[in-house]
Amino acid sequence: MRDRIWRFLVSPHGYDWLGDTVTEVTRLGFAKAQYRPRAKDGYYRWLTTTTFASSAVRYARLGDDIDADIGTLPATFLAICAVERVDHQRGIAANGLPDTDPKMRTAAEARQVENRAAIAWFMDSVDARYDAYSFALDNLLVDTPHDAALRVDAKLSAMKALVETADEEDYCSHGGRNAPSATRKMPVGSRRYSVGIAAGS
Repeated sequence: MRDRIWRFLVSPHGYDWLGDTVTEVTRLGFAKAQYRPRAKDGYYRWLTTTTFASSAVRYARLGDDIDADIGTLPATFLAICAVERVDHQRGIAANGLPDTDPKMRTAAEARQVENRAAIAWFMDSVDARYDAYSFALDNLLVDTPHDAALRVDAKLSAMKALVETADEEDYCSHGGRNAPSATRKMPVGSRRYSVGIAAGS
């Protein structure tokens, strides 16, 4: 689970727009595992300060990053579900077996607390990524309008369904069976932009 969660706690590229440095310090045990709010314009600033051949390529990069998250989230939900089930069973065993070593019981409780903190951090980070992508799309549309925004918006709508699953913490019910796939063809029509968009440069 931790390996799958990890990619959502850091940026999908080298630029530290999602707090990679703090995340790494936490992973090494020098800080408590908890979500720290990030400015949602960080991803947009990275997009607009990085050299791309054209605005279409910039939109394509945004779409690729969204696709990468969509393709990974269902399997991450399944991994979280598996951990939650093990923790539940561990709790039942620890509370129902009178001869359990107190140190083992304490260790089991600590593991449960640690797992819950990691899952909560994941959930907050998924929300932050969606907000960052949404902010970037809105501002790109104002800065460099392009019809590629329609396809990116469709991808973002697909990601929103997965984000809502994470927010509901319903990992076991939705762990990939009905979730959109990154390889599935996304609709071209936009739910956010109902007006025509002139092609940009």
